[in-house]
Amino acid sequence: MTGTMLDQLNPFDSATWSEEEKRYFQGIDQAMRDGANVIISNGKVEHAVYLLYKFFGGAKETIRLFSGSLRRTVNGVAVFEHPEVLAKAKALLQRGGGIKVAIQGDLDAPDGVPSKHPLVAMRDELARAGQLKGHLTICPAKKEGIKFLQENDFLHHWQVMDKQAYRLETDDNEDIKAHVNFGDADTADAFADVFDRWLFDPSQNLVPVQTNR
Repeated sequence: MTGTMLDQLNPFDSATWSEEEKRYFQGIDQAMRDGANVIISNGKVEHAVYLLYKFFGGAKETIRLFSGSLRRTVNGVAVFEHPEVLAKAKALLQRGGGIKVAIQGDLDAPDGVPSKHPLVAMRDELARAGQLKGHLTICPAKKEGIKFLQENDFLHHWQVMDKQAYRLETDDNEDIKAHVNFGDADTADAFADVFDRWLFDPSQNLVPVQTNR
């Protein structure tokens, strides 16, 4: 089977890929293996999901995420509730890595309860099982940081893997248009620095570890 309707695209099932999608996903894999300093576009939600999966899976130390709300789904496509993404995030926390999140809006959690967000629920499950070696911190993005980005005409969301690779969203529409680079350490480090200095405030953590529920 060479491909199906694009609305059936599954980034983790090659039977649903067109030839174009096959080249895309294989190109992402190769660029990450090589640490390639090339810009690769991201024009579909499914692409964003696959890149999250690759970032969580490839991180040795820390993932930084500047996000609107850590959306569970976008246009009916699972994102932060996707089991493949959660499995890689879980493995990162099990091996002692960190996930730092600054959100511009409200966390996309059922009933507005942070502990019900799939990422947080997974982290708490690890804690209860005594398997949590890393840390997950989700905090509201600092207002002065949002103002700083607005004043510099750069209010975009991004993610950084180990200050080595980055994914930058370039459009706020529902398609999550973005681009990714696995080998531009200078730019990745700059995004990490802005994140740590202007956006991230761990004292405002929304998700303290729960082990007794």
